[in-house]
Amino acid sequence: MTSNNVYVKKIDFLKEKVLNYIKFKNVSFERMINSIDDTFEQLDTKAQEKYEVFFNELTSLIEKDKEEEYQLNDFRECFNKTIYSYFVSTILLSSEYINHMDLATKLNISKTQLSNVMKIIISFKLVESCKIGKKKYYYITPKGREFNQFVNNDKKYVLILKEKKNYKKLVNG
Repeated sequence: MTSNNVYVKKIDFLKEKVLNYIKFKNVSFERMINSIDDTFEQLDTKAQEKYEVFFNELTSLIEKDKEEEYQLNDFRECFNKTIYSYFVSTILLSSEYINHMDLATKLNISKTQLSNVMKIIISFKLVESCKIGKKKYYYITPKGREFNQFVNNDKKYVLILKEKKNYKKLVNG
């Protein structure tokens, strides 16, 4: 078997793994990157030059997908920690900012409970806060906007929200 055929087989094997990953996502990111690196290292210099762009693009594509998956996991974890994360993001989408007391009133929860909820939401970087005088104000981040859209587009979360008492009142104000 010529060395060219060996390279073709290795590339085909890698393509199969990538397609499997893309279709079923049952291959870990790390295994995928390691397979790319291992295959690339086994090629001779001429083949490496030929396939370098392909391998680099493939690696960056997988890394990007990995980052997106981590963000979705963050969204799921935040929603699971407090359903109020969705209600807060929805309220903040309709206004530029809101102070702590007004937000607690809109959510029909105590200021203390809101403080606990906001610690979680801020830790996920969905909302940021600033203090002006004695009042604390909250505003939504771009990640918070994406979180809200994620929840709205996921039927599972929409069903969970609809089971929540006062759902329509909280969402519609």
